[in-house]
Amino acid sequence: MNDKKTDEYLKNKKIMRNMLLLMLVTMILYIGIIVLSAYILGEGTIFGIIVCIATIIMICIAFYSLKVEVSTGYYECKKCHHRFTIGYFKAAMAPHIYTTRYLKCPKCNKKSWARKVMTKE
Repeated sequence: MNDKKTDEYLKNKKIMRNMLLLMLVTMILYIGIIVLSAYILGEGTIFGIIVCIATIIMICIAFYSLKVEVSTGYYECKKCHHRFTIGYFKAAMAPHIYTTRYLKCPKCNKKSWARKVMTKE
């Protein structure tokens, strides 16, 4: 790999690692807030408000993480190995397992599980 590819790879890898860390910390805090609130407050209006606010924050961070994923790196078609980018809406609607998404390749027009790669080549 030349220096430009290496720089792109390292930069994208760091961004994806930070996104994963952000999501893990958010999920742990979300579950912690819900459990702690349920234990301390039990049922009630205040507990409901806390759950709603925590859920809204969790959803906002999830959508931000999706935006980061879409703007970082490329997806590689499993069938023809073409690397391509997709839009935010397409990424949000595609079935996925972490960063591997079921997408239609723009080159071969076949659907496959396209995995996330960090460089164009």
